[in-house]
Amino acid sequence: MKEVMSSCPVLVFPDFTQPFVLECDASGVGIGAVLMQENHPIAFESRKLRDYEKLYSIYDKEMLAIMHALAKFRHYLVGNRFKVKTDHNSLRFFLEQKELNDRQQKWVSKIQAYDFEIEYVKGKNNVVADALSRMPPTLSLMDISEDWKSLLLVEYSKDKFACEVLDGQVADDRYRVVDDVIYYKDRIYLVPNSSLRQKIMHAAHDSPLSGHQGFLKTYRQIRERFSWKNLKGDVLRYMQECGVCQRNKVKHTHPAGLLQPLPIPDHKWESISMDFITGLPKVQGKDCIYGAVDRPTKFAHFFVIPMDYSAAQVAELFFREIFRLHGLPKTIVNDPDSRLGQTIFYRDNWLRIPFSKRRGFTQKGRISFPHIHGFVRGDAHDSSEQPAAFLFGIGTDLYFLVPIGQFQF
Repeated sequence: MKEVMSSCPVLVFPDFTQPFVLECDASGVGIGAVLMQENHPIAFESRKLRDYEKLYSIYDKEMLAIMHALAKFRHYLVGNRFKVKTDHNSLRFFLEQKELNDRQQKWVSKIQAYDFEIEYVKGKNNVVADALSRMPPTLSLMDISEDWKSLLLVEYSKDKFACEVLDGQVADDRYRVVDDVIYYKDRIYLVPNSSLRQKIMHAAHDSPLSGHQGFLKTYRQIRERFSWKNLKGDVLRYMQECGVCQRNKVKHTHPAGLLQPLPIPDHKWESISMDFITGLPKVQGKDCIYGAVDRPTKFAHFFVIPMDYSAAQVAELFFREIFRLHGLPKTIVNDPDSRLGQTIFYRDNWLRIPFSKRRGFTQKGRISFPHIHGFVRGDAHDSSEQPAAFLFGIGTDLYFLVPIGQFQF
C-alpha cells in the first residue's frame, strides 16, 4: 500500500525547490499536457480543439498545446526554471525563427514571461500527454446493439431510397457504400423512423461512459458517427424526456422577472394587435384567418386568406383594409411570425410599417412593440374557437362564418 501511494500515477504536491517538467502533445482532435516533478505527476490538463484550431498546421497545434499548458500552470511555472518536452523536434528552434505569422508572434510575446527550454522526446516516450490529447470513442457500435449491422441491412431493404443508393442509382457524391453500409458525409446513414435511433441515443446519453451529458455534447457525439432526418430534434426530445436529467438537473438561466404590460393607448386604433388563425378546413384554397384587433375598443377585422400568404401580401391587405379605415397605428403587437418579420415599403416610399418579433424599434416616427400581451392571445383563442364550432355545428364555410364571428366578437 505504501509503495502504491508513493508512486505513479498518484498526484503529488509541488516542490518549488525542484525543477518542473512539462510534457505536451497535440492530435487532430485535442491537446494534452502533464506537469511533473521527478517523474511524479502534479496536474493533468486536456481539452478538445475548436473547429478553427483543427485547421492549424501540425507545428502550430503542437505549439498551441505548449501555450495552453503554460497558461494553465502559470502559477507553478512563473519565476521557476523548467523544461518542456515535446515529440515535435522543430519546436526547439521556435524562438530562433526569423519569419513568424501573426499567431506565432503573439505566442512569442507571451512566452517571454517564462524561463524554460524545449527538449525533444520520441513519441513512444511521450505516452502520458499523447493519451490526454486523444479523445477515446465513447459511443461504441457494440454498445448500441450486437447485431446492429443486420438490423441496419433489414431496414435498408425496406426503404426505397436506401435500395436506390445500394444499387448505385443515386448520383450524389455525399453518399457512399462500404460493406453494404450507407455513409452520408462519412457518417452512417439511418433510414427515417429507424429502430436504431433510440438505441443510439440511449448509448450516447444514458450509458455509464456518457453520464447523462448535456444536449450539445450528446448531439455532437451522435452526429460524428450517424446521420438521419431530424437528428437534432430527436436528440432534444430524448433529452427533455429523460427522467434522470429532469429530476437532477436545473436550468442555469436568469429568472424571467415580472411581466411588463404594454402602455395603455390614448385613442382608438392607435395600437392594434395582429395574429393568424390557422389549422382550419380549406375552402376555395383558403384556410387561414388574418385578424387585426384594436387594443382599447377590442373592435376587430377578420379576413380569410391562404396559409401561404407572404409578408408583402399581408402588408398590402393591411394597407387596403385597415389603413384606409383607421389610418396607420403607432404600435403593432404581434407574436413571432415570419410573415410579420420584415419592413415593407409602399408606393411613394412615404409609408413604412415596421414589423419585428424580438425587439421594439423606431422608424420614421412609427414604433413597433412586438410583445405577446395577454389579451392578444385571448382574442386569438376566442376567435379561433368560433369558426371551429360553427364548422362542426352547422357545416358551412369560412366566408359565411367570418362576418358572423366578427359581429359576435
